[in-house]
Amino acid sequence: MSATPAAPTEADDPLESFNTRLPRGLHHALKMHAAEGIKIQDIVQHALNAYLRKK
Repeated sequence: MSATPAAPTEADDPLESFNTRLPRGLHHALKMHAAEGIKIQDIVQHALNAYLRKK
């Protein structure tokens, strides 16, 4: 019996550095949202995943 390897999950996928420029107002809003205890990288990851799923 051969086991099929499981597809990697987001937790298994190594993180890459991603830098971008944002308008000042959007950057401020992002920081304020992150001040509620959510990491900015998690907010951006969630938003990009949602955006890319729509495409």
